[in-house]
Amino acid sequence: MEANRQKEAREREQKTAARRLRVQRDEDQARHRTEAMEKFRERRAREFALAQEREAQRQAALQELELRAHATAEAWWTLLSRAQVEELFRTAPEAATLSALARQLDQYLAGPMSPAQTRLTAVLALELDTAARSGELVELRTTDLGEDNAAVYVERRPQGGGTGQGQWVETSALTRAALERWLDVRKDLVQRAHGTSKLWVSLWMNHDGVLDDDGHTTIRPPGMPLEENGLVTSYRVGRLRYDGLPQLLPLKLEALRRAVETERRRATAATPSP
Repeated sequence: MEANRQKEAREREQKTAARRLRVQRDEDQARHRTEAMEKFRERRAREFALAQEREAQRQAALQELELRAHATAEAWWTLLSRAQVEELFRTAPEAATLSALARQLDQYLAGPMSPAQTRLTAVLALELDTAARSGELVELRTTDLGEDNAAVYVERRPQGGGTGQGQWVETSALTRAALERWLDVRKDLVQRAHGTSKLWVSLWMNHDGVLDDDGHTTIRPPGMPLEENGLVTSYRVGRLRYDGLPQLLPLKLEALRRAVETERRRATAATPSP
């Protein structure tokens, strides 16, 4: 009897310790998300203040140009060197293509779309904002979306492995509209599949790809979490299916991600330090 009581006491202690660990882990995750959101808001406040300062400087520079142009009775662009004029009108092909892609997605949102096109439009719009890897995209959950879809929390996963770091990323008006359309479609699909918090879900019935001893496989209903291969496949199929995309999208989603990341770095480098 004494041995049984001691065994039960040890089991209770182990369960209590495990429960405490789970509570601590949940508290740490909640604190990390809160800290990340606070840093995001602080960064956005600094960026907003910097943007206001740059706009004031731009307006002052324009006024100076106008005064000088009127004073010399010449067009304002004659005040610039040839190199400066070329720089003003030069647009990197990558940036032009990404801007054209955003305009194409906006055109899609202005009309009716199939569920597949709705999902792809949301994926592409989010990719333009976050430069997320395909593995990062499929891990997104609806709980990673901020209020009114104004921001998204992305767990960065380094390509070479290692510990990732979460980041709140502000979404564009295009992405907010695309997510709103997709979430309406997703809601019906998830209800039929008994619910999941994953942001991206399947559209059609499929199977899990594993055969049992009788050669049968488990059928998965629509609304199940979309795997990374499914996301990549939907990108490749959609690229060929929808008007305008073959000219704007590279063959691989990873190539699009790298183009977005390159453009973000270029824009950051071009932004003057406060």
